[in-house]
Amino acid sequence: MISFVVYLNNCLVPDKKIHIQPRLSASYSLTDELTATASFGLYNQFLTRIPYQYRQGSYQMIWNLSDSTYPSSTHYLAGLAYSKNGWLFSTEGYVKKNRNQLYFIDNVVSSFDNTVWGVDVYAKKEWNRLTAFGSYSFINSANPQEYTAHEVKLGSIYTLKSFHFSATYVYGSGFPYLSTSGHGHGQGDEEQQHGNGHQHSDTSNEPPYNRLDLSLTYKLQLKKIRIQTGASVLNVFNTNNVKYSYRLSNQNSAYNVYTKATPFTPVLFFEIIF
Repeated sequence: MISFVVYLNNCLVPDKKIHIQPRLSASYSLTDELTATASFGLYNQFLTRIPYQYRQGSYQMIWNLSDSTYPSSTHYLAGLAYSKNGWLFSTEGYVKKNRNQLYFIDNVVSSFDNTVWGVDVYAKKEWNRLTAFGSYSFINSANPQEYTAHEVKLGSIYTLKSFHFSATYVYGSGFPYLSTSGHGHGQGDEEQQHGNGHQHSDTSNEPPYNRLDLSLTYKLQLKKIRIQTGASVLNVFNTNNVKYSYRLSNQNSAYNVYTKATPFTPVLFFEIIF
């Protein structure tokens, strides 16, 4: 099976040009149990969100609308999937060639070209009432700093009549933050100092993150009405995880800016579907 899609976009770009974004994907059944897949795509991102330091010690996340220079990416993916007797195994490798990725460095928006590659591995087993799954992800990136990361996810779903219990655990490498220093740039030398290939020596990663989520759901069907109710607990152990992290600095001071990931969060829900 082969599918081909073309996206046209000119609504957000000041130059009013039409930007073509083709996407191509294909799958082929080698046997009844084994399937190969491949895909290709061009992507443009005209609106990005970056941290902005508007006064000493204060920052906010701002939306940056691209003009003639905008982040774009070319994606190449290939994978294999095997399914038999309730088992599913899949692996997928990818290469993403990114251009003009934006970073707010020394109070100036700078762009980098970067190639990201990685591998995702997934396994799942289904029994009568129980489903268990696990995955492993690896990613490598070079700019604006070297970064290699791993992530492991484990989960299960158990069904007993109308009750559904699920548990998910994730463990991964810490997110990197971009450490910047004050170079006293003016407009005249900014291009020389922050062109493609510029590297910051002061780089670091946050500690590894991990999170356990639990959920219990009750489902009831009454003729044409379906009722769902239950409870869930996100981040059961209230692990202090960081979602996004940046370091902004000048000649006199430095600031670590970070956004925490989901803390301990209990949730109750009730839903009626007609």
